[in-house]
Formats: sequence, C-alpha cells, structure tokens
Amino acid sequence: MAALSTCTSALRSPPTFRAGSVERFKRLPLLIDATRTVHSVLYPVPDPGGSVQDGLALIDAVGSGS
Repeated sequence: MAALSTCTSALRSPPTFRAGSVERFKRLPLLIDATRTVHSVLYPVPDPGGSVQDGLALIDAVGSGS
C-alpha cells in the first residue's frame, strides 16, 4: 500500500479506484520491461482508444533503441 501512495504522489495523484479491498490506478499505462524497469508512463490519458496507438508507438521506439 505504501508503494502505491509513493507512486501516486510522484505522478501527481493519478485517479485510483478500489477493487477487492486493493487500491489500483485508473488509466495509467506503463511501459515496463522484463527487469521491471519503467521506460515510459502515459498519463494523463484523455482518449483511452487513442492511447493504444501511443503505447504501440512507444513500444516500437523502445524496441528500436530510440
């Protein structure tokens, strides 16, 4: 729970919701590799459908080393 609070503060309070007594982020796409390194954060997400294309572009950029 403390990690979510720290991350919420660092990201300037993205929206959260509770599910199964666990607090979770709402619409916070993260690009994380297998070593748990965060490469990108897409926030805010004004257009959920459009953010898919943004996310795919980030994956291509990280994969190509850009």
